[in-house]
Amino acid sequence: MIDCVLPQLMASLVWPVGDHGILPNGLVLPEKGTPVAQMLGDEKTVWWSRLAYSHDTENFSIQWREPDVDPAVAEQIAQDMESAWGGLIDEHDWQLPTTADTHLITVILDAELGATGLTYAQSTDAFPMGVPIIYIDPSNADLPEFMTSLCAHEFAHALQFRWRDWYTSDALEPWFWEASAEWQAELAVPDADMYAWSSTHYAAAPQADHFTMEAYHQYGMFLLLAYLDEYEIGSEG
Repeated sequence: MIDCVLPQLMASLVWPVGDHGILPNGLVLPEKGTPVAQMLGDEKTVWWSRLAYSHDTENFSIQWREPDVDPAVAEQIAQDMESAWGGLIDEHDWQLPTTADTHLITVILDAELGATGLTYAQSTDAFPMGVPIIYIDPSNADLPEFMTSLCAHEFAHALQFRWRDWYTSDALEPWFWEASAEWQAELAVPDADMYAWSSTHYAAAPQADHFTMEAYHQYGMFLLLAYLDEYEIGSEG
């Protein structure tokens, strides 16, 4: 089951992150890396300084601090991220995340994350809507369909940040971020079929308020997004 801690950060009331680059749950942002002006030709670079270990693809930079991360796991997650990109950007024509036309999206592997994933966007002068950075717990790599869906879910959050920041959002908004990201994951990698598991969180409490965050209900609310997409207003809506 996907356990994204984005709603916890939305409720933390410490946005945007201060000068020390400490996220509310103790995660440390990497320092600023290569400026846009130092890019060479059309080659994408990383926005954040690199960690000790990294594996780059066309659109992502998978990075980790400790040597105990299996490079094969990093490569798997890199492929999953590119699959999400292919499904949502190439096939469904979603607009690129902020900075993704010039920079690789940094994905940090952290087994101490305390959740399955997290996507955050750090606001900067150059990119007021935020530079996206994704955290993934690599411990779930032995569940390949789950990891594929998780990577798509977190990448979907990076797409969402292009359209909206939520530094001033209220308590009734977080459910929509999670429900829509779960539906986007299904659009990105339909063969993973993880939506079937997420739907149980709604089915177990259909009487609950649509905005509740209890018992992972927000993930099951992807059913509303599926209905709107397929029967009412389409993905552009």
